[in-house]
Amino acid sequence: MKVLLDLRPLETPSARRGIGRYTRELAMALPAAAPAGWRFVGLSWSGEGARLGLEDLRYPGPRRGIGLADRFIVPRLLRRAGVDLYHSTAYALPGRGARGVALVLTIHDLVADLHPEALSLRHRLAFGRTFRSASAADRVLTISETTRRELLARYPVEPRRVVAVPIGVAGAFRSGGEAAGISSGLPRPFIFYVGGLDRLKNVPFLLEVLRRLRGEEAEMRLVVAGEEGRRLEALRSAVREAGLADCVATIGYIGDARLAAIYREAAAFVFPSRYEGFGLPPLEAMAAGCPVVSSRGGALEEVLGDAALIVDPEDAAGWARAIGRLIRDAGTRSRQIDAGLARVAGLTWERTARATAGVYMDALRERRRE
Repeated sequence: MKVLLDLRPLETPSARRGIGRYTRELAMALPAAAPAGWRFVGLSWSGEGARLGLEDLRYPGPRRGIGLADRFIVPRLLRRAGVDLYHSTAYALPGRGARGVALVLTIHDLVADLHPEALSLRHRLAFGRTFRSASAADRVLTISETTRRELLARYPVEPRRVVAVPIGVAGAFRSGGEAAGISSGLPRPFIFYVGGLDRLKNVPFLLEVLRRLRGEEAEMRLVVAGEEGRRLEALRSAVREAGLADCVATIGYIGDARLAAIYREAAAFVFPSRYEGFGLPPLEAMAAGCPVVSSRGGALEEVLGDAALIVDPEDAAGWARAIGRLIRDAGTRSRQIDAGLARVAGLTWERTARATAGVYMDALRERRRE
């Protein structure tokens, strides 16, 4: 059985975001989770498959307009390579020409439909093609039940073909993991955010939260990691305008070892996003033993449950009070840390890979019946 896994998100800006994490971790975990004799091939422009220990297949098409080009290029690749199943981890499936090949598509969120103002026209069109292509899939994977419901409410896909498979938390972030003993190098105390800086992430809101929090915790600082580029520069400008330059550190992209150290040392992890298809950073923080304050946007309440303190994403005073409880109330802090560790205990990439391999088998049976 030959499975082609689309690794192209690892060669785009998505590599440093949730889609990249999903694609990379799944590719590494699948070979051990699948039945004996299955062969996994990585589709990429420059050899990501080989770098992750898979067989390698190079994509000859462009890096822009992927969804349109794939309609013509991917079916030929599938036939020439003798592929039995193709899993697109982010991009639109080819609707025709892939006869005899089982098709699996992962949809991470419905932000393009639910919050179109947050994306450019180009990205809205690209995501729209991906969503519509779900009707061509033998199976569609979503990373939360929330996203599954949102997809079924908007697109004509048979419910039995759509399966929610939660994603995992890498071992690097777990207490006692491989990064234990590494220091963040940051002065304490601080609250921490990592992730994107697009409008829905609501990160400038944290400046007002910090201002209120410092009324009780005068030494408290905010550390922001993740996205780089023009949005990071815009945030730095907002920090200066707010007069908070001496207590906000914006450190851009960081590797997993240092990220795990920052999670461990933070007074709290803060995640004020207005919408998430899953919400991996709060779970990574929980795995490292850091208590979490989060909004309830999208799938966050489903994913985090009562392991996080949930506050409305516009209530700065409420956020300051919640963070203050975690800092000053040892009982609350201990309970939230324990609840977080329990929440993530079963969320491993091995489990995600086993469930995904099961979906592959269902997709193959579906295709053989047709």
